Amino acid sequence: MSPHNDLFTPVTGDDGLPDFEVGLPILSAWSDVSDETILKHVKDGVVRRHGRGRYRLREALQARARFLADERRHATKSAADGRVQDARAREIELRIAKEERELVPVADMVDVIDRFAAATVTALNNLPNRFSRDPAERARLRPFIDEARTAIAAEMSKAAEEARTGEPPGAASSAPNRAARRRAARNGGG
Repeated sequence: MSPHNDLFTPVTGDDGLPDFEVGLPILSAWSDVSDETILKHVKDGVVRRHGRGRYRLREALQARARFLADERRHATKSAADGRVQDARAREIELRIAKEERELVPVADMVDVIDRFAAATVTALNNLPNRFSRDPAERARLRPFIDEARTAIAAEMSKAAEEARTGEPPGAASSAPNRAARRRAARNGGG
């Protein structure tokens, strides 16, 4: 009998199918892992030992394949759970910011800007009448009021645009918006 005959000893597995009994080095080579990994699998109950230093090749490879599939499923589930937890944390953060009035709907902000602009325009339009009853004096004030209205309208448009986009008008879209800067400052990031 050659010394290599005992490398692959034919046996019948517990399931009645043919298998081979092999030593640790062969099982490690066929599993493409170290001897230590196989011994850890034995200790953890993944792979069964059949006699001193002997393992059933097919049985051990199938057990290891099941173990790896379970590990992958667990990792995928853990990653999905992590994403769900992150989404819940973000939802809670947004709810708290809204309750503390750190987060205001854009429509509300634009409405405030529009109301302020309307009140400003009305006050400016009534200013000449309050200043004088003389039509010539009123006409003399009109260019100054128009200039003030134009300047205020430009600033209000910029503010409304910033409220809608979160960025100052003309800013590059890759630049962090004010809300992101506030969040970063709140979280100690700058």
